[in-house]
Amino acid sequence: MSDRRALTSKELDRFEYRMGLFKRRGLSSDEAETLADKLASRDIDCDDRRVCLECKHIQRDGKCFAAQQGRLHNAPTYYTPVRTMLQRCEGFAWQTPA
Repeated sequence: MSDRRALTSKELDRFEYRMGLFKRRGLSSDEAETLADKLASRDIDCDDRRVCLECKHIQRDGKCFAAQQGRLHNAPTYYTPVRTMLQRCEGFAWQTPA
């Protein structure tokens, strides 16, 4: 993790959840840790951008289910976003723990 302040218990739980989610969604352990660290910093900075790997609409094939349903303005139904890029999306919905 980065040299920023120590994470709170809640932030650490979120970090660990994200690492597991990202590994389940195809990232290596190193990639998952790097992205989870980046998102922990994003949360601390109150940045409202998201990555598609955090979203419940991202599918195993990399396509966006919200786009497939026609719920994203100006996005084709076959839209396959960059899953790890911070961005704003009107269709974003948190992937919550089961």
